[in-house]
Amino acid sequence: SSETSRFADYRAVGVNRLSLGIQSMDDEALQFLGRDHSADQARRALGEAAAIFDRTTFDLIYGRPGQTLAAWKEELRGALTIAAGHASLYQLTIEDGTAFAVARQRGTLVMPEERMLADLYDATEDIMADAGLPAYEISNHAGPSEQGRHNLTYWNFGAYAGIGPGAHGRLVIDGCRVATETIRDPNGWCSATLSQGHGVAEQIALDDEACRDELLVTGLRLATGIPAPRFAAVTGYDVAQLSMAPRVTTLRDENLVSVDDGRLTATAAGRRLLNGVIAEIALDLSWLADQTILGPG
Repeated sequence: SSETSRFADYRAVGVNRLSLGIQSMDDEALQFLGRDHSADQARRALGEAAAIFDRTTFDLIYGRPGQTLAAWKEELRGALTIAAGHASLYQLTIEDGTAFAVARQRGTLVMPEERMLADLYDATEDIMADAGLPAYEISNHAGPSEQGRHNLTYWNFGAYAGIGPGAHGRLVIDGCRVATETIRDPNGWCSATLSQGHGVAEQIALDDEACRDELLVTGLRLATGIPAPRFAAVTGYDVAQLSMAPRVTTLRDENLVSVDDGRLTATAAGRRLLNGVIAEIALDLSWLADQTILGPG
């Protein structure tokens, strides 16, 4: 097929892992999500990809309006029959300025309640773990040695180059972490790349607070959390100091975070409430900074 030919071309030029944006195994859901492929086409593409690449992955979106727990379990278990070693499973989020956001404001799009979303998340974790693909990050599941190496670079606060149209990057320049963003329009990106050697549109040096926030937002998504040396290098504090701060003490008592084995980790329960957990930790880091400024007494 044409897909097989394209996949073979990608493999021939050195691509060693293919990620497919399936989004759903249900035709009605695909139509709702604005996708122009069918569930059967998705299954065929996955089979063709697996025949050419040693490492493949796909994504699905759940938490859709009207989706039941039973329907999602059936869809996910069906997807697992053709899954390889990795899958990305995202809850549907409504971004400002999108058609979905407008529909929700008008009342024509009703999202599932928080309790249902929590149940969907818990079912996803259980089914994937039982299948031998436990979550190593909030939305990503993998078998042994199948974790996404490039994604781990993001979540482990590494440096990476954003190259194509609309790509974001994080570089370290003269000891400073720098956020980059390329031109979004493909034609504009091509013109700039040909004329100046790159398509970078924006380059911003991140201050200490921005680096700290990025470390928490990315690192606490991982099941393994943030190792103490990285935490200290970015924040200036040891995780042992943080563990004694007032809000983190409460988070520990509520089993939402742990500070063990030289790591700051959000527990399984904490990852369900991650935005709130991160906000509390950020407040404690500010509190520690105030204690340092004020000094003893």
